[in-house]
Amino acid sequence: SRLAEAAGERATREFPCPMEELTEAHIYSGTYRVAGCGHDATYTCFAPASAFSSINCVRENPLPAAASSMTTAAVPPAPL
Repeated sequence: SRLAEAAGERATREFPCPMEELTEAHIYSGTYRVAGCGHDATYTCFAPASAFSSINCVRENPLPAAASSMTTAAVPPAPL
């Protein structure tokens, strides 16, 4: 869809990753999860009211790559 494409294009400006290596997953109305090259982000995209306007995508809750990871590293306890 045009909205998914716009989310991917926005991600290419934020991630060091070419469009061909990104995947867009539809989450819900106008919201897409974009992942690729070790990065991921969620964007909400708005269709223009006019055919002459471009689609606007806003990144939701930007986090550093380590913080957005689904896994967490075990941290050993501090010595006593």
